[in-house]
Amino acid sequence: GTTRRRGHRRRKRRKARALLLTNPHDPTGSVYPPETVRDAVNWARTRGIHVIVDEIYALSVRDGDGDERRPPPFRSVLDVLNNDLGNDVHHLYSLSKDFGAGGFRFGTL
Repeated sequence: GTTRRRGHRRRKRRKARALLLTNPHDPTGSVYPPETVRDAVNWARTRGIHVIVDEIYALSVRDGDGDERRPPPFRSVLDVLNNDLGNDVHHLYSLSKDFGAGGFRFGTL
């Protein structure tokens, strides 16, 4: 058995239900390569975890243009998975960030 000290409760292990992937990342502008996005989705799927992909800054990234200090070209999870998100990948997008429309509350899920 497990020895418990007075006042300490045994903690329950909680299973993660979702992985949040922000691509491109704000404020750094980091972009995950398509292989990393695909690997993250595959990793989550093998564990029965949903993936929430936040692409709110999708159009706010400049391509690398061959400069190794710049991020790789952005590719949406929709493109990476050939629009086959299944029931476990959830895509987030909003017009307000990319089009500078602060206060305009419109997006997709």
